[in-house]
Amino acid sequence: MKNKRLFSLAAFLAVASAASLAAFTDAFAMNGSRSFPEPVAPIHHQETIGDLAYEFRLNSNQFSLNDEIEVYAQVTNKGDEPINYTSGSSSCPTHVGVDLVHQETNTRLAIKQDDRACTADLVTSTLAPGHTVHSTWTFIPERWQDSKLILGDIGDYDVLVSLHEASSPFAQLQQFAPSSATITLLPE
Repeated sequence: MKNKRLFSLAAFLAVASAASLAAFTDAFAMNGSRSFPEPVAPIHHQETIGDLAYEFRLNSNQFSLNDEIEVYAQVTNKGDEPINYTSGSSSCPTHVGVDLVHQETNTRLAIKQDDRACTADLVTSTLAPGHTVHSTWTFIPERWQDSKLILGDIGDYDVLVSLHEASSPFAQLQQFAPSSATITLLPE
């Protein structure tokens, strides 16, 4: 009788383990290329590219369609020469550029609008050696399509942080090599 109970318990555990493993595998098969979900955690990314030391922070690496996404970013000139960059308009300076770009669709999340009236001029600023500039951006889980906001795409987004090179006022802005990390926008 004792052997029969041990066999029954072992059979039950084997079936339960197989079922759990199958459910576990099915759940993660829907998750694309990742084998395991990323744990929810804040992001504090630091990276030096050339003479620029990038640092940015987000309070999480996962957001829902109800969340605003705040990104604090700073760039320090670690070189010996000043760096000229485009810092936005004279009325609304944005020293550090931040973009949240969907990895598959290449769409960008929208920036939360505020009540400021920004001019369309571009201002050139200088980042002296050893100095730091910073910006804070708040994004919403929506994107622009045909001049209106729609829900953002679910999935992984690259967080791109950069300075924009200063050039002639009418030239297309080129970015210094951006620093990046990944966040995930989840369904509600």
